[in-house]
Amino acid sequence: MFLLFVCIFVCEFLLAAINGQLAFYSGQEGKLALKVTVVVMLLHAFVPMLVYAFDARWFRWAIALLTMCFGLGMMLHEIAHVFVIKNREFGWFDLLDFAHHGLAVWVALLAVQWAREGRPAAERAGALKGAWAGSS
Repeated sequence: MFLLFVCIFVCEFLLAAINGQLAFYSGQEGKLALKVTVVVMLLHAFVPMLVYAFDARWFRWAIALLTMCFGLGMMLHEIAHVFVIKNREFGWFDLLDFAHHGLAVWVALLAVQWAREGRPAAERAGALKGAWAGSS
């Protein structure tokens, strides 16, 4: 998901440069968009490490809730831009966005499944190591 997010950011920036719309990023709305992008990138980078490090049940549910809110919220945001507000046409670039949001919904479902699970993450990792060791 992180790689797809980075691709979306790079494509969006390049598209703005090609269309001569880089001035958007110097305005208030553009600066806010860049700040939100940095926060989302940090979440993409650090949440997997936090998930492995902490395994309290409340933490699992917090991650599941965070994943659902971000995934569904961003999908609704994209749908609003393309189909409701209609401030841009649907194009190839939007396929990256919807693929990312579709993955976010899938990850949210997996996060809820993980939050319901009783077994700690470290135990699951140990089980995987054992399975890999036996297969070689």
